Amino acid sequence: MPQFGKTTLFAIIPLFFLMSFGWAQTPTEMALRKMLEEPNGGKTATAKKEKKTKTTPTTAPAGETEREKLVRLRALAIEASENLKKAENEAHRAKSPAMKQAEKEIAGSEKLQQKIERERNRISADAQVTGCPANTVWVNQDAEPPHWTTRVFPSVVVRIINTDAIPIDEISGPNGIMVRNLCARGAVTVKVFLGFLDSDQMQVPLMAIARMENGGIGTAQTTLNLNRYNDYQRVDNQIWTIHLNRQQQTR
Repeated sequence: MPQFGKTTLFAIIPLFFLMSFGWAQTPTEMALRKMLEEPNGGKTATAKKEKKTKTTPTTAPAGETEREKLVRLRALAIEASENLKKAENEAHRAKSPAMKQAEKEIAGSEKLQQKIERERNRISADAQVTGCPANTVWVNQDAEPPHWTTRVFPSVVVRIINTDAIPIDEISGPNGIMVRNLCARGAVTVKVFLGFLDSDQMQVPLMAIARMENGGIGTAQTTLNLNRYNDYQRVDNQIWTIHLNRQQQTR
């Protein structure tokens, strides 16, 4: 009920009793009765003027200049973006907590997969595989550390070239397999460096193994020399041309 002064209230109360018995029929009394019965002092929600939302015209008005056209088109794009954002927010609010949690978990998995894919692409680019079909040569991420390692640690960058007509199944280093499935006449680049816990001088063997169709195997080996105090070898580019120099029959 709206707030009135004491004098007004004392005048309205008798009229209220009269109106309740149907004795008040004048327009003034009926308006007063309506004001008392309706909330907000008779001002209903439907009586409020709704604020009209102005929209950008989609068609060009007469005499539109190029600048006005540019402004109108930009405004239409902004409105479309805002409407899309509102629709997405409304759709998100309508989802159950379980749906929101599921979307969050899937988004996390997708983000992790994208990170793995970026790292795989970096390794592939750094390995500079040539002469082989795409995505057929596997390179261990330890064989292609980030670029800053070759600037900080004594390193050797080795270009490995398979000159034989037999694919190389594995190329191993001190920490295990570095490359798999290097095709015949293919080439790949790997990196080896001395870490903080490694010796100041180290000989790093690299071995290539090829398994042939007749059951025999072919191997090739080379050794890399790293010296922590030899500035000349801080970044040393080398080429290892693989020649399978030993084959033996296996049963």
